[in-house]
Amino acid sequence: QSCIYYADYGCEEWDNSWLMAFNSWSDVSPLTFSRSRTQRTADILVDVSDDEDEGFGERGGVLAWAFLPETSTWNGRLVTKFDKSEDWVSSIEDYRSEVLLQAVAAHEIGHLLGLDPSSYDCALMYPYYLPHAPIVTPQSLDDIVRIQNLYLGQSSS
Repeated sequence: QSCIYYADYGCEEWDNSWLMAFNSWSDVSPLTFSRSRTQRTADILVDVSDDEDEGFGERGGVLAWAFLPETSTWNGRLVTKFDKSEDWVSSIEDYRSEVLLQAVAAHEIGHLLGLDPSSYDCALMYPYYLPHAPIVTPQSLDDIVRIQNLYLGQSSS
């Protein structure tokens, strides 16, 4: 299955973080992702906001959210938004005082693909950002098993 995403902010670091986040899911599933230059052709829209009505506007609060598919046969456009009030960074070396974009992006993509939060604090899909040890890729204990079960009908060993 192939998905097209739109995330164009004219910032190479931001774009590279999104590319790595999407690749982390294609590495462990049958899904492939490609980037669109227009919203019209995109299956997934990535956006930013500081709108309080969307839960944003204050550092350290809601980092991002994703519109979860309503059913396994969902055929609509998926949306994820990120709080532009946060101090996002693209480098693993800089994450201790800011928020590592790739980690949150990969987590929100997991939701867009149909995964619920995980109860394992070592899983990418754990519902809380852990600044002391951000997880940037799906983990074999939980995330990979669940995505493969969802898209391949099997689990990883």
